[in-house]
Amino acid sequence: MEEWRVLHSRSLNPYQNMAIEEAVLLSVNEAKAPNTIRFWRNTESVIIGRSQKIEEEVNLDKCVELGVKILRRFTGGGAVYHDLGNLNWSVVVNRSSILYPRTILEIYKESCGVIVGSLRHLGVDAKFEEPNNIMVGGKKVSGSAAYIKKNAALCHGTLLVNANLTNLNNVLSRPRYVVTNIINESEKGSSLTLSLLKKVILLNFSKLYQIKFKAGKLSQYEMRLASSFEAKYRSKLWNFDGVYRQSI
Repeated sequence: MEEWRVLHSRSLNPYQNMAIEEAVLLSVNEAKAPNTIRFWRNTESVIIGRSQKIEEEVNLDKCVELGVKILRRFTGGGAVYHDLGNLNWSVVVNRSSILYPRTILEIYKESCGVIVGSLRHLGVDAKFEEPNNIMVGGKKVSGSAAYIKKNAALCHGTLLVNANLTNLNNVLSRPRYVVTNIINESEKGSSLTLSLLKKVILLNFSKLYQIKFKAGKLSQYEMRLASSFEAKYRSKLWNFDGVYRQSI
């Protein structure tokens, strides 16, 4: 049975959270951190994919008007909107893990499959749609992105639980899907809490892959890495042009 670390991040700072994502992946890759599942949230922000052009994906004027921050992540995928009604999840595994993928699509299928099963347990008719989306009744509730290194892989995604969908549609220039919130699709409705959702996800991971979870925290090494990476995610050169010397 694999033993994994669970991180329930308290930070709501998007710059810090993106830096932590990169730090955890590098630490697992270097065998300085265990396999990890992480839950985190950001204040209002738009996160674009590694290779996207910001002017094609983001309504810059609306972001300024609404105080929405704009960041570029180190993984691919499309632009997403974050606020406190959105729960982000990350799975980071080393090469010896049962979940270490052979392809990007494989890690999407495995990780998103767990999320889909968890949502179904909560009365949500969720389905995985290749390559990296979770849909409910033809509407999107989750998108994901991934990165595979030599000795570790990361898959992270969104979950629209009770997000401000008006803001989402205002700040994204060309949403590719109609979106919905999970509380609008679940039998539990507004009684569905983030705490319950995280609990069900962990139980489903444990059941499917015989994983034992243990609450943990970032190591000193990871915190130092994250601190050094935060400047990257605050950099206009990185966020708008995808250029920064401290690259993953």
